[in-house]
Amino acid sequence: MDLLSENRKLLPTLCPGLWRSLESLPPSPYRLEPSRQGPPTVRYGPVDRTVYLHSRYDPLAEASRIVAAADLNAEHLVVLGLGLGYHLMTVMESKPPETRVLLVEPDLELVRLSLATVPWGALLKRSDFFFALGGDPGAISSAIPAFVDLVSCDRVETIELAPEVRLAERFFSQARRTIDAEVRTLLIDFQTRLVEDSMVPRNVLKNLPRALDARPLAALRGRFAGVPGIIVSAGPSLDQNVLQLRRLGDRAVTIAVDTALKPLLARGIQPHFTAVADPSYKNYVHLLGTAGRLKHFVIAEMGVAGRVFTDFQGRLFTAVLDNPLTRMIESASQPIGKAQAWGSVISMALDLAVQLGLDPIVFIGQDFAFTGMRNHCRHTSWEENWLATHHDPGALENKERESIIGTGRLVEQLDVRGQPVLSSERLVLYKNYLLKLLREVPGRRFINATEGGILTEIETRPLAWVMREFVAGRPPLDLACLDRIPTLGVARHRSRLKSVLLGKAAFFEQYRQAVLEMKESLDLALGGSEDPDRLLERADRVKGRLYDVPQNGELLEMWSQAPIFRFLKQSRQLAKRNAGTREVAAAYRDYFDHLAPKLAKVAAALDRAGRELAGAGGEGR
Repeated sequence: MDLLSENRKLLPTLCPGLWRSLESLPPSPYRLEPSRQGPPTVRYGPVDRTVYLHSRYDPLAEASRIVAAADLNAEHLVVLGLGLGYHLMTVMESKPPETRVLLVEPDLELVRLSLATVPWGALLKRSDFFFALGGDPGAISSAIPAFVDLVSCDRVETIELAPEVRLAERFFSQARRTIDAEVRTLLIDFQTRLVEDSMVPRNVLKNLPRALDARPLAALRGRFAGVPGIIVSAGPSLDQNVLQLRRLGDRAVTIAVDTALKPLLARGIQPHFTAVADPSYKNYVHLLGTAGRLKHFVIAEMGVAGRVFTDFQGRLFTAVLDNPLTRMIESASQPIGKAQAWGSVISMALDLAVQLGLDPIVFIGQDFAFTGMRNHCRHTSWEENWLATHHDPGALENKERESIIGTGRLVEQLDVRGQPVLSSERLVLYKNYLLKLLREVPGRRFINATEGGILTEIETRPLAWVMREFVAGRPPLDLACLDRIPTLGVARHRSRLKSVLLGKAAFFEQYRQAVLEMKESLDLALGGSEDPDRLLERADRVKGRLYDVPQNGELLEMWSQAPIFRFLKQSRQLAKRNAGTREVAAAYRDYFDHLAPKLAKVAAALDRAGRELAGAGGEGR
């Protein structure tokens, strides 16, 4: 079977979405021509302005030269431009096994042409190959988390097919910026997790008794199907149209992100739901002091700061992120309801709107930009804290401008009116991620009524138009039905959860004792009392015992990824330079030395949570 036939047979099964896209392509702007050495090259454009993507003499030799100029030991390689794939295949054949490759190609027609030159079936089965195909920037953002191995990512090397990159210079320039920003964001987030060290699981366990006295997010699914929904964020443009929300009269569902709650309450507007996802106490400040004024409900992810669960008791719906600890909790109780909250709380607010069944879903205050050289709308917690200290609104505006100038990498974008406005790479990434989420929700109408900012990719309308078209004349919502939803905390759930938590606590304490014994043996060996060779196999068995039940390893990594991260990184470095037995034994000893206190913390937290759960009340309503 020739390569083209093989690809046509395999792709519909391996990657059906890609295959459907290739099948529906219009006539090609490219023309294949044989090179002097035989393998085809490809040309683009009319005869008088022809661009050849590969050498007309020897495309394979050219591919070897392109790849020889790159550092294949970088462990992360991005290939910009596919052409007919000669350089890509040279990379895949020449690189070390651990090097990961991401292909970025905006033109699906070149992918279709490469079916005769690239073994796509074999590539798609490889675990070291990743791709972002088509001109959608969101595809690049989506590919980066899988592509990047945080253990080995020190830098990312780029290999370009220069003629194609020149043809699509604007796309590839943006692709480079997106890749750089996404990789930096991943690394920063990972380092933050290493520093924060267990904030989320600690919060989940501390909040567990009160979370079980809250209502589950799962009970809201489809509760307001077909009702208009307005998601309110705290962007600078919110000040322009926020007062119009007073005319809603409970005829549409309003969902505020946490930063927008105080700006709404300051104008006498009560959101029906406020979404909270960040685990830090600093984020809780956006809700501080609002419990006595808020009439409706807070949707809180179970890992948020504990004050949220104490301040808003009786008006809470609890949600969980998809992680090992919450999966364990749900399996021992009942479905609580998963929320999506990557990057920004806007993701959680959108997910909530979709689960409620709202349609259309309207965004206001969602600038993703520094409209008017301001960070946020008025009356946020930042403004509140500033004025409490400095009592100078004019100085506040200057402070906002200073903070914008110090906000990472600034980029100029066109706003909804076609005017230039400053944004940041991170805000653009959040916008692209929101657009990706919107594309994954079929059958809903999304409208941007922000009246400022850079969310230009969806339907844009004034909020007054939205109110007239979708809200006026509707009957008020039955909000009393929310008070009738029962809470989670029935006695049988608490009893089962107690047993699971105490059982896990016992495992981690027993495993900690085995780790301490192994560490002591390695100490003696490295001190000269014993041969390290005899201990390495046993040390590896002890290390692996944590993952005999995958959930146990995943739970520990929630508390701290630092010990295993450092050990894996050190092990790779030792393997590269063929280190001796004593160095390897020292690496194991250091790993167990750092692991033991983490295990103690996990065991203590699980044990405390189990015992507190046993002492808590809780017949559900």
